[in-house]
Amino acid sequence: MKRITGSLIALLAAVLLTPAAQAADFSDKRVTLIVPYAEGGGASVYTRFFAPYFQKHLPGNPIMIVRNIPGGSSVKAFNQFMRNPDSDGLTVANTGTATFFKFILGDKAVKYKFRDMESIISSPLGIIVYTRKELGVGPGEVEKLKGKRLSVGARSPTSADIAILLSFHLLDLELHPIFGLSTGKRRLAFQRGETNTGNDNVASYTKHVVPLIKEGVAEPLFTLGFTRADGSIGRDPMLPEIPTFLEVYERMHGKKLTGPPLNAWKAIYTVRVMAAKMFVLPKVTKPEILETYRQTMAKIMADPDFQAKREKVIGPYEQSIGRDAEKLKVEATEMDDEAKAWLLKWLNDNYQTNLKAS
Repeated sequence: MKRITGSLIALLAAVLLTPAAQAADFSDKRVTLIVPYAEGGGASVYTRFFAPYFQKHLPGNPIMIVRNIPGGSSVKAFNQFMRNPDSDGLTVANTGTATFFKFILGDKAVKYKFRDMESIISSPLGIIVYTRKELGVGPGEVEKLKGKRLSVGARSPTSADIAILLSFHLLDLELHPIFGLSTGKRRLAFQRGETNTGNDNVASYTKHVVPLIKEGVAEPLFTLGFTRADGSIGRDPMLPEIPTFLEVYERMHGKKLTGPPLNAWKAIYTVRVMAAKMFVLPKVTKPEILETYRQTMAKIMADPDFQAKREKVIGPYEQSIGRDAEKLKVEATEMDDEAKAWLLKWLNDNYQTNLKAS
């Protein structure tokens, strides 16, 4: 999958907007960036980080307004966003993993459809799984966990934690989730030894878990991986020494993951890692305005100030913009019927979710 890096960024940034895109002028306009969660979380930080760069690089330098609309794990905001979609590019929404999972799993509250949206950027964020040191397991040594009672904090079986729950199920390991725990509470539970397994995005892992590794409390196990340029899933570029889930699956079972379980896992992985954050516009957006946003994203990526400050918010991961971001959106949401049926049966059998294919 092609991404925007190096010389390609410079080339895109050097190219003037096409005549069609030049028609999109945001002078004296107000552009609202919707955050579908309460203030203070990662989605708010991400959106507020991008806001001044949108203002700087959109033609006409519009006033940017960040609006938080919490409720329903992002469903309330996206139902509103797509109820009366704006074609003039004056409202942009930031998705979260819950926005995808609620849609994929057929939540009855969901009224939006991803096919009615266009992605302009997708920001990946790696995920790593770790255990407590006393389990005696090193990176990738999942076979040593066979027969051991593993516990992990989680929000719910249909939250972003589904990626970890599904991964451990496919590894045929005994994982007992403690539901209803926020990210902060699950970290405390792990530190106190109340749970012996944890997971974090790579940015949080570096800040919160690496010190525990240095203290001899925690040990990395595997990452969910990262999609390479050719579309295959390889090691996370931030943690190349840590094996991926697909590697440890093959190590555990002596064969590659295939069929509906693989397709279901890949869709979940794409949401959790490659499409962790995404800005979208309604599909009814005028073509010249959509193209303006896509070229604006290329200019933002090449902005020296953005490059100097991005590490703390989106890290050094390569960003997918324009049609590459749109491709990720499709990969994350258009799970084939067989894989979706397999996933829903697993959730219903193991967590009594009573989900039905839409």
